[in-house]
Amino acid sequence: MIHDELLLLWLEESEEFYSFTSIEKISNGISSNVYRIKDEDGQTLILKHAIVDNFVAKRKIVMQYKMQEYLHDKFPVAKPFYYSIDNPIFEFPLLIMEDASGEIKNDKKSIKKSFNLINQLHNIKLDERFDKQRKGRNYLGYLTNRLYKQYESRRTELSPSLDHIFAWLMQNYPEDNINCLTHNDWKMSNILFDNREVSAVLDWELFDVSDPRMDLGIAMAYWPEDGWISEENKYECDRQEIVDSFKMTEKEWAFFEVLGIFRLIAVAQLGSVRHKKDIHDKIYLAMHKCERIISENSVPSSV
Repeated sequence: MIHDELLLLWLEESEEFYSFTSIEKISNGISSNVYRIKDEDGQTLILKHAIVDNFVAKRKIVMQYKMQEYLHDKFPVAKPFYYSIDNPIFEFPLLIMEDASGEIKNDKKSIKKSFNLINQLHNIKLDERFDKQRKGRNYLGYLTNRLYKQYESRRTELSPSLDHIFAWLMQNYPEDNINCLTHNDWKMSNILFDNREVSAVLDWELFDVSDPRMDLGIAMAYWPEDGWISEENKYECDRQEIVDSFKMTEKEWAFFEVLGIFRLIAVAQLGSVRHKKDIHDKIYLAMHKCERIISENSVPSSV
């Protein structure tokens, strides 16, 4: 691949990473590609680069570097070493960080530890670089509207209309937004364990200062009863037990559960475009799940 060759050339020409002469692609993401680079002594680092070169991609790289730099001594994240948004050889923004060790686990104890950890993240104090990202009133309405526009822009003739789901979300979102650091892609495949303890939380490119209830809604969207995203997400834990630990009202949870699924549909659309996969059946499954949640939480009209 021409991009891999340019990336290796950039490594060879760089002052800090010229000794890293081996490069292996380990994942194709929706918005970035991830590589493991290695030097002659066997030292490894992770290199992530965006798949487009625009302002949004550059901002994500910069903010992810700053976030991991801020968190790495407070929270299990990989230590970042370098970022570039405008280099002379390789055209895409990139980030280099330590290569975290560990393995993915889906057993009950590990799942509970991961959700205890997400509560720790939500309680980390915002410093000045993130404090200005605080969201005001009606942010959840703005986010819902943005997700709807993303869905409509990627919708095909075979895709269902989600207008009724969008309308319900816009009528039921909490106007006041709680502000804290959020991961926005919390799932067990993004969490590494070493000796039963979390060694690293991966994939921070979607992080934000936002409502902590979003993290639960997104996490549960990856963990539905019908497994609409992936068969690998068969967690050995009671889903409701995790939900109950967040102390939300039924109305609040209904909104964030539907919003989490609604968001994941838009994300899955982008992945299907890039990897040329048909996900229409999954979109219908997700839509029906949203409809079921909405129906279960509807207030009967008075006669």
